[in-house]
Amino acid sequence: MRELKLGIFVFIGTVLIAIGILMLGEVRFEKGYRIHILFNDIGGLLEKAPVRIAGVEVGTVKEITLEKNKAKVTVWLKGKIKVYQDATATIVTSGVVGMKYLEMTRGDEHKQHLQDGALLVGIDPVSFDRVVNQTMKSFDQLVATLQSLTAGGEIPESIVRALKDFDRAVRR
Repeated sequence: MRELKLGIFVFIGTVLIAIGILMLGEVRFEKGYRIHILFNDIGGLLEKAPVRIAGVEVGTVKEITLEKNKAKVTVWLKGKIKVYQDATATIVTSGVVGMKYLEMTRGDEHKQHLQDGALLVGIDPVSFDRVVNQTMKSFDQLVATLQSLTAGGEIPESIVRALKDFDRAVRR
């Protein structure tokens, strides 16, 4: 009798440990499939980031690897979510903190849906550095234009009139 109780205790303990490992690990009980997406630059996207379609979470980023000078992002999508051959994927920044996630479109449902292991080419995110550089160039051009307009020390009458007209229009 004592051996039976000990056996049951050990069995239940083993089952609980196995369940704990599965819950903490990457094992999913929900059906789904993987697709691979290639990017030139992932712009700070991390593994375990959410994958969303129309803002709804439909999967997660499982792995990010380097393949022939491209970032290969492997994502897991829920089985009930069908993504089609012309689907798109881009990396988006969420909120002020800058958390990255993968935003996808499903594509045309009249086309064949992607199977497990399919490959897509993603749309690279806009580089923040590039935006800042372009903004600075535009600002420099604006300053140069204003300096050339006011080179004589006076603001031309046409600019003064335009500013007054703009001010009147805004106040209405």
